[in-house]
Amino acid sequence: MFSHEKVWSACCKTLLLLILFCSVGISQDLRAEEVRFPADSVFQLKTFEDENGTHKYALFLPSGYTSEKKWPVVLFLHGAGERGNDGVNPTRIGLGAALQERPEQYPFIAVFPQVEDMEGRYLEGWLADSPDGIKAIKILDEVVSHYAVDPDQQILTGWSMGGYGVWSLATQSPDRWSAVMPLSGGGKPEWASVLAETPIWNFHGLKDLVVLPDESKKMEAS
Repeated sequence: MFSHEKVWSACCKTLLLLILFCSVGISQDLRAEEVRFPADSVFQLKTFEDENGTHKYALFLPSGYTSEKKWPVVLFLHGAGERGNDGVNPTRIGLGAALQERPEQYPFIAVFPQVEDMEGRYLEGWLADSPDGIKAIKILDEVVSHYAVDPDQQILTGWSMGGYGVWSLATQSPDRWSAVMPLSGGGKPEWASVLAETPIWNFHGLKDLVVLPDESKKMEAS
């Protein structure tokens, strides 16, 4: 169980991010262009290796990062438009865009895995039993083991396809997360009951025509 002080600290640090999420437009398909981080990027391109090969992901370390203190960590699950294997596109929409614009305002580590499956149903890309959902948690575990992460402040968030993944992944390990923040997502109503003791901030735009707001409402009602 997590203390209320740590939970609200983690939530408050992430509130501005969620406001910025809502101000960002619908994600674009950027796979056709050459994908790379610009010279002024605040992100590091990392690789994770498993039995399926090498997978790229992006890592953000806060200004003044030092291993002498423990830092909150945010796992961000991107939307369908950022699928691929470049490791860069997940940072261009939502949380990544906010961090790039004002990195000094966000005192936490952020992890951006990427769905590599380009053929599957897009709302299922991050589900807990999917290859990319499993990989996302393994990447987070690797970051936790290699960096100075506060284990009591692990935050799970994401939007659209990633919002569905947030609900699903949180259900698999509800005690792990100090805060769960799905944006424009949804899922199976029974998932919500598993998360009864997990702090959740659920966001959805009323004018969303891609994932209807009713998808979030049914999770809240469960």
